[in-house]
Amino acid sequence: MTSLEEFINRPVPFLGRPLLSLGRKQSAAGSDIRPGATFRRNVKRNWVEIATVLRVASDAQGIEHVTYDLTIVRNKVNVHPTPERRMLNLTSFRKLFQDLAPA
Repeated sequence: MTSLEEFINRPVPFLGRPLLSLGRKQSAAGSDIRPGATFRRNVKRNWVEIATVLRVASDAQGIEHVTYDLTIVRNKVNVHPTPERRMLNLTSFRKLFQDLAPA
């Protein structure tokens, strides 16, 4: 029993677990975000964004960012879509791109 548990005279269930895991639901794609992984996002019926992860790194403040190539594919409009390089923090990337594309 820790000193806090002794003080309140009962066990504290979350003590010993990292605080970041409290109340947060990990997305299925969260653990798969690594270089080379490809994710799809259906924006509209005829518009799909494809993100190919290039790297995941932390900045000076310790915030994790994902650098990725984004390709926007629209039905019958883009014959040869051109990817563009973008960067998002890891949390935002997880919210946007939840569907891991098959390899």
